[in-house]
Amino acid sequence: MLSTYKHENIVSLLGFCDESNEKILVYEYASRRSLDSYLNTDDLTWNQRLQICVGAARGLAYLHNPGRTQQRVLHRDIKSSNILLDESWNAKISDLGLSKFAPANQQHTFLVTNVVGTLGYCDPLYIETGLLTKESDVYSFGVVLFEVLCGRLSISNKNGIHQSLTELVRHYYPQNKISDLIYSNIKDGMNPRSLDAFITIAYMCLKRDLEERPLMADVLRILESALEYQNHDKKVEIMQREGYSSNQSDYQSVSTFTRYGRLKVIAKLTNGENFHSSGIVSSIEFNHDDKLFATAGSSRRINIFDFSTMVNEPSELRIPLVEMPTRSKLSCLSWNKHTKNHIASSDYEGIVTIWDVNTRQGVMEFKEHNKRAWSVVFSHLESSMLVSGGDDHKVKIWCTKQESSVINIKMRAHICCVKYNPGSSNHIAVGSEDHYIYYYDIRNISYPLNIFIGHQKAVSYVKFLSNDELASASTDSTLCLWDVTRNIPVQKLKGHANYINFVGLSVYRDFLACGSETNEVYVYHKAMSKPLTWHRFGTLNVEDSDEDGRSDFVSAVCWKSDSPTMLAANSRGMVKVLVLAP
Repeated sequence: MLSTYKHENIVSLLGFCDESNEKILVYEYASRRSLDSYLNTDDLTWNQRLQICVGAARGLAYLHNPGRTQQRVLHRDIKSSNILLDESWNAKISDLGLSKFAPANQQHTFLVTNVVGTLGYCDPLYIETGLLTKESDVYSFGVVLFEVLCGRLSISNKNGIHQSLTELVRHYYPQNKISDLIYSNIKDGMNPRSLDAFITIAYMCLKRDLEERPLMADVLRILESALEYQNHDKKVEIMQREGYSSNQSDYQSVSTFTRYGRLKVIAKLTNGENFHSSGIVSSIEFNHDDKLFATAGSSRRINIFDFSTMVNEPSELRIPLVEMPTRSKLSCLSWNKHTKNHIASSDYEGIVTIWDVNTRQGVMEFKEHNKRAWSVVFSHLESSMLVSGGDDHKVKIWCTKQESSVINIKMRAHICCVKYNPGSSNHIAVGSEDHYIYYYDIRNISYPLNIFIGHQKAVSYVKFLSNDELASASTDSTLCLWDVTRNIPVQKLKGHANYINFVGLSVYRDFLACGSETNEVYVYHKAMSKPLTWHRFGTLNVEDSDEDGRSDFVSAVCWKSDSPTMLAANSRGMVKVLVLAP
């Protein structure tokens, strides 16, 4: 039956003999032997190792989902000695003698079997329970990935003592010290983003909980991304800045790249959300024509202000045009670009509400999120469509013409942010706590179109600069730019501080603005990895820290659509209007 499984990355069964005492299987010949022979040699560059891993992943992904007419194959003994290499270094999965058949195209497959496999590669859950799953193969493949990276076998003997590679990985990974384990002969040829993608997906394969392990299709997609990073991103240099000790001339040279070099304050509002720890402005947004803006946050209310009045009348204390109280703290706002008096909010109870600013009333409530909803946004093109995401690991597409969600995407981690592509009502970007950005066509949610890997911590914001270019922010204190069509990073931007809080992200043409946990707002040009300029908020004549010892930080930013002017708010409720100036 295995002879019917044909794939370029699986060793083909050519024939067999079962006569008398002769039992022979005839397989295609792989001239370069098995992968384990090359782990700690100079024969394979990092690029070649990636290609081999991609090939092996393709073969295993095929076995797990071969097609509608064939059963799923669970290999049960994935290891580097069972990955053969042909004359062109193409990887081929071999030795399916221990494999088991299972129903195909099911999310979960459980078979109760006698435990077989190889020490150092076998899934611990399989060993403990006897339950064989496709995730058991995923675990074993993760071990192989780290063997390829570290140039050593899963179990090695050093001075008579057995050392487990997986135990070393589990020790070093939380400390961000996996680089200490990498095979020294391939370090110099590694692209940083390629390495990040590889390590991240390899470690996910080793998760204790099988629900947290990726599908082989996901492993393949991310390994392909790692290979693409290696092949296409060699020219991008990540210029780094450590704190404020960098040479100021570096920043002056960045400023000459554009005609702007500083942020100028043109107005200030000091009663937007009160000056205390419950007054964090978590979201600030202009309406469709930039005449009004809204603030929301921990104060449990949405305030609407007139922008022109704020700029032209010199008063820091201002009563909002509209104030709408809410039951819970708010996390995000989004104006409807077409139904101009409608604004959506997401809150800490998981409720998505659509408000009518004219009547000051909520007109619709969606209550399907069972945990905090972090993000909500209207489609640019379809006035009735919006998307939300939250701590319940769910992304939901809503239509204002229906009472319940129309699409539900179950994710693997908390969802921090969602965004529609401005050129499509079918494409969304999703930022997750698992460090990834997922790009979906909502007409087929089985798999994301792309998975963008490069951040080291949770992705807190995603914004589109254009239909093809995406910006992301993370609590790893970086912004990343991505080419959506080619699934590759364009630039990494670094200079602000962001380790814990949501600090905002907004884009205007080629400029990006974000907050910082140093109580500053930063502006970057997309072509440069260092900040163009920044502005410190000050302390409102009180101590920098609140009564709980938490420092002030800039918590929300929003550019106007027609000029290099922005709104920025901080954790004490102060709102400033800033403009880029020469």
